[in-house]
Amino acid sequence: MLNIQRMNAQLRDFLLQNLDFAIEYISLHYPFTEEQAIKHWDYLIKGDAFYPYTINDRSTFWGDIIEPQIGLSFNKNLAWTNQLRERWQNDNQHQTKNLNQLIPLDLDRMLRTVDGLEFQQFLIEYDNLRDWDDFKSCNSTWEDEYMVAYPILAKNELAMLYERSSASLLINPSIWENSLRDFFTHDMIEFLIQTKKERTEQAEQGTLSPLKLDFYDNVKLTPEEEAALGTNISKSDMPDGRK
Repeated sequence: MLNIQRMNAQLRDFLLQNLDFAIEYISLHYPFTEEQAIKHWDYLIKGDAFYPYTINDRSTFWGDIIEPQIGLSFNKNLAWTNQLRERWQNDNQHQTKNLNQLIPLDLDRMLRTVDGLEFQQFLIEYDNLRDWDDFKSCNSTWEDEYMVAYPILAKNELAMLYERSSASLLINPSIWENSLRDFFTHDMIEFLIQTKKERTEQAEQGTLSPLKLDFYDNVKLTPEEEAALGTNISKSDMPDGRK
């Protein structure tokens, strides 16, 4: 049976391979202290402080849905202080003054707002001859994705979900609570952000090198272990979903 160290090593390598997603994920979920947040501020995703809205085309009543960037501004696990709110406002001068007082915004409300706006556009497209049940029969709503209660997921299951819909993996609170919260230790957070910092500097200098993935480089799996971890699962094995 695979031990915890090996499973954690594989999960770490998965996050290294998807480092931008990992940074976005911890920006949304990790309970940073004020000191940690300030230390890593430049490498975290700050996020926006507004709820979705539409910009309508008056000739068609059809509009683009403007959605906020998800990041620290939706992180309710972070102990927001006045200093952090001011820091966020200073980095978001293009947004309305005092929006920092809304932080942290409610992710569930944001997702329900998107669903509602998409439903309105659905009604316009079908000339108001459809209802919510019709809408849900042909659309996977974000509220549905948010409310799914996932059990503890293995690394291969997380990777499969990421390939099907990285947004679903990002927003679902049960995945954080049941599968990833204990994995993201202080040392793991420091390691991921330091790696992001180093790779950003390498990219700017034109010296970006291939990632060193210790699990795959140093651990030899038996065929039974490879099968258990699902290392040969491809995108074609996944059902359709929202990306």
